[in-house]
Amino acid sequence: MKKLFALMIPALVATGCAPLLVPPPMTAHRGPFARPAAVAPLPPPVVGRWDNVVGIQPGTLLGVISADGTARTGRFAGAGLRWLRLHSDGAEIELPREDVLRVDVLPQADRVDEGEVVKGAARGALALGGLMMAVPYLLTGDVYVPPARFWATGAVVGAAGAIQEERFLKGGRTIYVASELVR
Repeated sequence: MKKLFALMIPALVATGCAPLLVPPPMTAHRGPFARPAAVAPLPPPVVGRWDNVVGIQPGTLLGVISADGTARTGRFAGAGLRWLRLHSDGAEIELPREDVLRVDVLPQADRVDEGEVVKGAARGALALGGLMMAVPYLLTGDVYVPPARFWATGAVVGAAGAIQEERFLKGGRTIYVASELVR
């Protein structure tokens, strides 16, 4: 019986029953392969951040609310420390910074840049195909060329990621709120 007990302890330690022999930590046990949940990054702060406005790409469609309550829509022409310039209805409008209460980037057309999608597909194919080639080479020294379905899967995943990124970058979002409005 003592011999069986002496063999049972190493067997329990080597198997998944090892947590039964050791008191659990103060946190809940979520399994050996559990990872902490991914937390989505917070959007950048917009209150009082005029640098968000200055850094916009020229030609971006903006919606601006001024201090008198007027809502203006136009293409971004430029911004400085004390002004914002828009192209609206063929005219250029310059607004002083003190009059701007809120600036929103309006959603662009639902068209996705094909060049970015192709680049994303190429990156995905190279990532997955390259990984499938590198791991066996590093382990055995032999070159293994994965079947075409792996390259195609990588291309599809890369293209889907590029489309999502394009839609996020072209989607509408608030980039500036005057600090006087938030108290």
